Amino acid sequence: LAGYEKCVGRAVEMAKGDDNNYTRELWNQLVLQPGDWVFHDAGWGLGEVIAIDAEQGELKIDFANKDDHKVKLGAAAKFFRKLATDDIMVQRAAFMDDLKQRCKTEPVSVVLAVLKGHNNKSNLKRIKAELVPSVIDTKGWSKWWTGVRKELAQHQYIKLGTGTNPTID
Repeated sequence: LAGYEKCVGRAVEMAKGDDNNYTRELWNQLVLQPGDWVFHDAGWGLGEVIAIDAEQGELKIDFANKDDHKVKLGAAAKFFRKLATDDIMVQRAAFMDDLKQRCKTEPVSVVLAVLKGHNNKSNLKRIKAELVPSVIDTKGWSKWWTGVRKELAQHQYIKLGTGTNPTID
């Protein structure tokens, strides 16, 4: 990585001789790489890391409402949550066609992806909000859910509640 030495130097300076702080500071500068997806809870939302400039100590992130947003390397790890590529938000943003196809061929895997993004526990309204109307057409939701619900009821790792807004974990 071009500029790696600068990252090490910044980590040494910020650590002030503490090995644990050095490791944390270096990790914070290197944890996000181009192609990674991040989420900013306080308003910027979902973004993709498009470049790292280790020499200058900056990341460039494309958000829905702002491209080429520059963020200091060490600060980025504190401000953003790094998301896995199988996170439902990333799937909607980067792999929509695949996600729509999976809704048809592997609907349980789609529900599991939504659950993973909600700490493995959610309810029907929250799952619907993640998928409708961007992934599943509003008119097709009831039919889709009826089929998936039957499969989920048989799934060995899923506990499906009852009622009109069942919990799913």
